Amino acid sequence: MKHLLTYSETILNYSSSFFAILDSEGKILEINQSAKNLLGAVVGKSIDDISTFDTYTEDSFTKLVQKVCETGILQILEHTISSENKIATFATLLSPIQDDSGKVIQVLVEGQEITQQKQYEQKLITEQTFKDQILNNAADGIVVFDAQGNLIFTNDAAADIAYLKYYADKGLQPIDVFDFYTIDGSRRLQNHELILTKVLKGIEVRNFEQILKLKDDLPIDLPALKEVFTPQSLSVSSRVIRGETQEILGTVISYKDITEQKAYEQKLIQEQTFTNAILNNTAEGISVFDANGNKTYINEVARELTGLNNLPDLNSLQIENPYDFYTIDGRRKYSFEELPLGLAIQGIEVKNFEEIIQLKEVISPELSELRQTFKPRSLSVNSRIIKNNIGDVLNIIISYKDITERKENEQALVKVNQRLDSIREEERKHLARELHDGIIQDLMGFSYQLANYESLLNKGDGFSVDSESLQEMRNHLTTSIKELRSFVSDLRPVGLEEFGFQSALESYIASLERDYQTKNRIPKIILNVEDIENLPVSINLCLFRSTKEALTNIIYHAKANQVTISLSILDTDSLVLIIEDDGVGFNVPDSITDFSKYQMFGLIGIQEAITLLEGKFKVQSQLLKGTTLTVMLPIQK
Repeated sequence: MKHLLTYSETILNYSSSFFAILDSEGKILEINQSAKNLLGAVVGKSIDDISTFDTYTEDSFTKLVQKVCETGILQILEHTISSENKIATFATLLSPIQDDSGKVIQVLVEGQEITQQKQYEQKLITEQTFKDQILNNAADGIVVFDAQGNLIFTNDAAADIAYLKYYADKGLQPIDVFDFYTIDGSRRLQNHELILTKVLKGIEVRNFEQILKLKDDLPIDLPALKEVFTPQSLSVSSRVIRGETQEILGTVISYKDITEQKAYEQKLIQEQTFTNAILNNTAEGISVFDANGNKTYINEVARELTGLNNLPDLNSLQIENPYDFYTIDGRRKYSFEELPLGLAIQGIEVKNFEEIIQLKEVISPELSELRQTFKPRSLSVNSRIIKNNIGDVLNIIISYKDITERKENEQALVKVNQRLDSIREEERKHLARELHDGIIQDLMGFSYQLANYESLLNKGDGFSVDSESLQEMRNHLTTSIKELRSFVSDLRPVGLEEFGFQSALESYIASLERDYQTKNRIPKIILNVEDIENLPVSINLCLFRSTKEALTNIIYHAKANQVTISLSILDTDSLVLIIEDDGVGFNVPDSITDFSKYQMFGLIGIQEAITLLEGKFKVQSQLLKGTTLTVMLPIQK
């Protein structure tokens, strides 16, 4: 027993903790070596006499001892003890020692140094405060839960996003207050779909978009929230915090308010929709490519022009893939580097580049349907390179204009001009032949006859000319003059320049009625001609020749009883001439140029003359229902 006590005393004396036994007045009865060294105290001394003992409580150490003696309840306190070498922090326990009757007669003082622990605690508090300041200044809302889903921390941004100040003090959780919706707002998310439910199961999510919306059955004690709340679009991410053995220690959920971003996105979608609607209603095809030539947009016109509307939905196909491109005359194939897109990738813009789109000779099987529907087209192509402020290429815009009809018209016009030259040459030959075989022969006959008369008169043998011979010669001469006037009228109608189209037409109709009055072949002609002054000679001449050619056709072919000729101002910039008959009519070919197949060269001549003045010519006819010719000419003041 003695040995055991010796061991116990040795342990207590050399322990790092200090021990002392006090009476009810605070007098030291027993003390170990650590307490002696630290406090400089000895048995018999009062604890209040020790100057190095500083308590954190308002009561003195002696009063605490007395309180333990009176109440029998132990007291715990933290205090500092100053020595020559250092200032240490201790946690001290005052325990009552009772006698057999239960009366507290002494107090055991046990002190343990916690200086380093307190330093760690202070550092942890400092770091936590620093961390909280950082998190509370973060733009994203951050919420931390423990492994059971109990809320540990909420930063200011999360509190604002979730309106915590309106309901947190009522013991409500966000799920009690809010419904969570998908980004399109079409349905309420179920509990198993919510981020917190998933993350508690160890499932992390990134950038999950949802709409924060108040519940329909919101508690009645949250009227303020109803007044201030506005639905918000959130981007939510979660993180599972695990220990060394992969057990879940807690979860972190971050919220980013993307309400403004979604509003901009919606506005951008609306603007893009509006822009696409405009681009899809333009007359030109537009394709947009990135700097590497990858297609990013193509409008409906471009899809139609390039045949892409007939392709399967293969996003990898570029316009140059299904097609070969040829020059406008089709003599050679362009390499991609020579095409507008290839040139634009090289930094070269082009204007009015003409090409023919033609299917490749070898086309992939998935494009076989295109063979049946595709028709080669002539296009005028322009390119534009869009750069940013530092000169980097952002986009390449290629615009396509269908010039197939224009090229066909150009080809037709070439043929028309060739035909016009041929007709003019024929007219020259005809005029030369008529003059040579008709008037010139007659005039030469008159010359020979007059020379014969002159020879006979010179002989002086009483030669005389009878009146019948002179009358016959005069009649032949009058006929020749008429023919000559007719030729001149064909070349330049009499009075057209001086008096205009109306007077020249009335004069011509009067001559027709005189010439055909005995033949009964001319139909009744009704004029509804508006007197239009100061028209250019070219327009008057075109109107007159078109009308004369039409009347000639009607007289010889239409078997019409009545013809109506109308001329009026259509608007401030054009006039319209309509010639309508009630004759036998005919089947109108698909193209004016096809009239040559039916020997209708007069109508071709009208078309050619009108085309030269940039006008329009329309022929409408049905068998047994007559014919209507419409001439529209721009007025060139």
